[in-house]
Amino acid sequence: MDNDQHRPRPNKTTWQTRGAAAYWMRQRCRVSWQIIATRLEYKSIEGARSAAKRYAIREKLKWPVLILSRGAMFYAAYHSGESWIDIGLDFGCSPSAAQNTARGWARTHKKRWPPRKRKPWENSSYRRYKHKYKR
Repeated sequence: MDNDQHRPRPNKTTWQTRGAAAYWMRQRCRVSWQIIATRLEYKSIEGARSAAKRYAIREKLKWPVLILSRGAMFYAAYHSGESWIDIGLDFGCSPSAAQNTARGWARTHKKRWPPRKRKPWENSSYRRYKHKYKR
């Protein structure tokens, strides 16, 4: 038998196929097709892309995968309850940079600003961690 048939599939518990893994990596993580092909052990970028496309069509998902901008991701993360500090740490930027990027995206796309009310504990936690973000 060919060695490729016995290749372990990454994250088999999360995704049933490599096509599903490729689709969700592209949508959720904004990863390039080259990185997806390498991580999921595809022989080419086209193989990863076509497997993701077959998965999307079979599951009736949007194709091509829409790539969110950083501002849209920051806005959505804050809207879903994350603090600006957590968003900044997740994306490798300061909380104020994340907030300004999200504000610019909201202004451009005519979305509500602020996306939600700030929780009382967020004010004090920013003061506590502010020294980490000074340049």
